[in-house]
Amino acid sequence: MSTAKEHQGLITSVMGSLLLLAAIIAGIMGLGWALVKIAAVRAPAKDAMRAEANKTIAATDGRIELSMFEAMILGDGKLVKPRHKPPAPRLPPFVDNWTNVEDRVEWRFQVTEAGRYRLDVLYGCDAKNAGGEYEAAVTSAAATLATLTGRVVDTGDEMELRTDRLGEVAFDAPGWHVLTFRPRHVPGKSLMRLSGVSFVPVRSP
Repeated sequence: MSTAKEHQGLITSVMGSLLLLAAIIAGIMGLGWALVKIAAVRAPAKDAMRAEANKTIAATDGRIELSMFEAMILGDGKLVKPRHKPPAPRLPPFVDNWTNVEDRVEWRFQVTEAGRYRLDVLYGCDAKNAGGEYEAAVTSAAATLATLTGRVVDTGDEMELRTDRLGEVAFDAPGWHVLTFRPRHVPGKSLMRLSGVSFVPVRSP
């Protein structure tokens, strides 16, 4: 009699364990489907953001605008997208937290028309962080085309933007190039808030 009861108890215990295991598997599968749905919702938004960024790469007037979303950030730098608070104007995304000379940002971009281009840098910086120095090196597959340098000035506030013209770069032929932007001297907490980099065609008079 006791043996039969023991067998029945063992069967009941095994069945309980199997039911618990089935519940755990069902929970895991449910979580998996939930994650898949979340990824499916987020992916189009991310793709749309990247597509929007790509629209700015080549403007109709021939200038080449390098999007912050397309930058490769190496080091402590961070990409920030400011929240829009109407009626204040919408601010562009920027790269911040330049803490030392090892930090850098790189873009791979395509030149479709040979010629001379002026390199413009859009940034903001307050008085306590002003005075830094930076360089922008433009390279092709074969050589360095130019290394331009700039000095960060006080723009009044980090959110007040200023455009500096660093100099000109000669592209002898169309093709892919790399721009490497890096600090040379960071006297404050951060070099600047870099909001835009563009190559503007230099037209002959």
